[in-house]
Amino acid sequence: MPDRGFTEEELFSELEAATGVELRPLLWEWLTDRGELPYEDVLPLIGLELQWVKGIAPERLIGEHAVLGQIPGTRFTGISLREQNGGLWVEAVEEFSPAAHAGLAVGDEILAVNGVRVRTIAQWNAFVGMVEGALEIVAVNEGRVYTTRLTPRPYYRARLRARASEDGQSQGFVQQWLREPLPCIPGDGVLVSLWSPWDIELRSSLA
Repeated sequence: MPDRGFTEEELFSELEAATGVELRPLLWEWLTDRGELPYEDVLPLIGLELQWVKGIAPERLIGEHAVLGQIPGTRFTGISLREQNGGLWVEAVEEFSPAAHAGLAVGDEILAVNGVRVRTIAQWNAFVGMVEGALEIVAVNEGRVYTTRLTPRPYYRARLRARASEDGQSQGFVQQWLREPLPCIPGDGVLVSLWSPWDIELRSSLA
């Protein structure tokens, strides 16, 4: 119905008619629920496995004309900051992130980290990257000074791993999804980026 599109009811009916499966409750939960999709349950059906790989953020150099030191790759906090009027302000907070759990909010001014006054994003990144464990944050929210603890966590990247298998049905499913044949190398695996599933790289099989 290109002239007017589909209603929700029509879309569910078409999908159920095409698959022969009652999809309405499942799709409605996926569309309205705020939780994660059941990747671990669905991906094995097409011969894929979801893996979380710890990401490594690059180190940064301190100094312009002479290298004074290195700042280790920062950890994930879920916060975006901006420098304004000599202060450090919260510009965005990712939902369910360490910053959100710490109670930091958009518009707060970060005053100090572990008892040290901070005014720049570089200072913030230095603390996040170099200090292990939780950080003690002093901030201001609408004129109220408060103290909280922020515990950054490592960055993780999602990867899809497909292994050569005797299960022809699973191979057929994943080949249909990727629209290209998977290399069949006994004992090896294929590592596919979750965000770029057509960028396939061969990797040694992991136990």
